[in-house]
Amino acid sequence: MHTNNAMLRQFSWSVNALWPEDLKKNNIPTQIILTEKDEIVPIKSVQDLFSSYNGKLNKLEQCAKVTLFENACHGQMFFEESLRKETVGMILGIMDKSRKVSALSDTINRIKKEYHDLNESVGEFWDQIAYILPKRANAQPPLQNMNNHIDDKKTLQP
Repeated sequence: MHTNNAMLRQFSWSVNALWPEDLKKNNIPTQIILTEKDEIVPIKSVQDLFSSYNGKLNKLEQCAKVTLFENACHGQMFFEESLRKETVGMILGIMDKSRKVSALSDTINRIKKEYHDLNESVGEFWDQIAYILPKRANAQPPLQNMNNHIDDKKTLQP
């Protein structure tokens, strides 16, 4: 009874609802588990919503996998041993996928940072080159100086 009161008072479905677009946008690996004889959740609407959304995406981009336990009532996947094992397996699969996605994301972010740092270093190098070159703009290139020096010796010789 306490759980029921707490959920009714503190749990607003409209605030806690996750839509397919939110899951996709935030890259949240999701497994939706429905029961065929659910008296509370409108399973047909949930299935249609995710089927429609996933149908617009290729297999790799789909935001959620929907599983339907046939002949099961609301919450029965927590009480029946075979359904519970399957549910726990799905949860562990999502957790494993999340860890892999997180590790890949960390690697991508590290590479982006290294690329950014390298670009900054190259930019600083070119800024230094640009600072040095204008100061030497009045100086003649080495070969031209050498030619002038040779011409001066010719004029000095009898």
